[in-house]
Amino acid sequence: TEPAASLSHVGRSVVVDTGPGNSSIYFKWLQGDIVSSFGAELVQSQAGAISVATAFALNPEAQLHDSSDTSFCTVTEDSATAQRQFCMAEAPLTLSIPSIGRWTLWTVANSAGLHGSAVTSLMVGQMCQAPMDVAYAMSVSCVEGPLVESGAACTASCQAGYSSSVPQLLCNSGILTPLQ
Repeated sequence: TEPAASLSHVGRSVVVDTGPGNSSIYFKWLQGDIVSSFGAELVQSQAGAISVATAFALNPEAQLHDSSDTSFCTVTEDSATAQRQFCMAEAPLTLSIPSIGRWTLWTVANSAGLHGSAVTSLMVGQMCQAPMDVAYAMSVSCVEGPLVESGAACTASCQAGYSSSVPQLLCNSGILTPLQ
């Protein structure tokens, strides 16, 4: 069976797995609104292949890097050169989200001799900064800390004897809004 990548987001990490079997993961991080313009056919059929192991290979235009330096795998500008950058590692793989901004992890799984999987991606929203200079709040105004994950709540952290009129704020891609 062809490999398929599954992605799960836990805190500031993303776990990429392909289930049983030996699979390689090709990946890149896309910053903000950048979408992948290269890589849909990352693993291609090879004409004249003489064995199952060589039936499919990486697109020759791809620029492959070892996953030990993921700076090569972060696309921060929408250029042809940047779009062709990929990193590769063996599954399962745990990746750290590059920064507090909004990122999309783009992945393809591949096993020797097989076609690459469908593209799998996961968007991680921009983190929110805890409100600053709030009257009667602790120095860090969210119990969760100075930064709150997108999709998570900021619980008000007040000085002794005070309570918040808005006990929780929801972080949605860098913007805090009151929970109703």
